[in-house]
Amino acid sequence: MGEINIKVPRDRDASFNPMLVPKRTNMGWVRECHYHSLYTKGMSNSDIEEQVREVYDFNISTSTISRITR
Repeated sequence: MGEINIKVPRDRDASFNPMLVPKRTNMGWVRECHYHSLYTKGMSNSDIEEQVREVYDFNISTSTISRITR
């Protein structure tokens, strides 16, 4: 899936708390957990593909989702 560069604003007093990717968390792991969660809630691979595209503006194939949720 590749690397994702995240630009975090300077925060001298460490008050910034990211919402989508928590500090010191691997984005790939977060995404895979999200896909598993949607799958276990009964969404099909094509439903998950559509949801990810709508919410995150990110394209992922149904075959990739299938490999992740096995």
